[in-house]
Amino acid sequence: MRVAWLVWGVCVCLLASLGIWQVSRALEGQQQLSAAARDVLSNPASIELNEALASARWQSVSFDVQWVTAEPVYLDNRTRDGQVGYELLLPARLSDGRYLVVNLGWTRAGSTRASLPMIDLPEGEALVRGQLGLPQDTFTLGNTQGDLTQRVQRIDTATLGEFWGLSLMPWALWPESALSDDVQPKTPTAYLTPSRHVGYAVQWFALAVALGVLGFRFLKREGQ
Repeated sequence: MRVAWLVWGVCVCLLASLGIWQVSRALEGQQQLSAAARDVLSNPASIELNEALASARWQSVSFDVQWVTAEPVYLDNRTRDGQVGYELLLPARLSDGRYLVVNLGWTRAGSTRASLPMIDLPEGEALVRGQLGLPQDTFTLGNTQGDLTQRVQRIDTATLGEFWGLSLMPWALWPESALSDDVQPKTPTAYLTPSRHVGYAVQWFALAVALGVLGFRFLKREGQ
């Protein structure tokens, strides 16, 4: 009987934690929308960015950049509309000499795991507008260092800077428009709107409450 109580408690906690996770995703999405609504910072200095991001996760910015000739890095295990693919990472040099990692967006995976997609990378100078923020500390699959020249599981500016031989700023930039015909721009958070995340959170909490009430009654009756 104790095992049944333990399993019931774990399941209720798991459902509740999923609801809390969806709430956190909704808050992130709302912060992103708020960032898009704020004034765009044009070629901001590091101190200006630190001040702007002290109270928000994302900040709308525009930078005059010079694309660095470098090997792209592929952010692995990214899906879009049910298709498997990558997000393409590339360094860019700002007008004041700083370097920044840019997430160009999503591209479809190759026909096999061994073949990486061939992309026409942006070159020369450009004005890039998008959202800037700290990369999310996401779950990783295995060792992210062993295959750095091909794929990574998360955006780590320190590791990417070492690979490219550049001193990168701690933030990453997600452009709002396509910079290559082969890549689709994306937002730094999930594709779902905050209201959708709230809806999913309500469902998870409702399941947790239902399981909690029904399970408690059943187990209490069985224990009598």
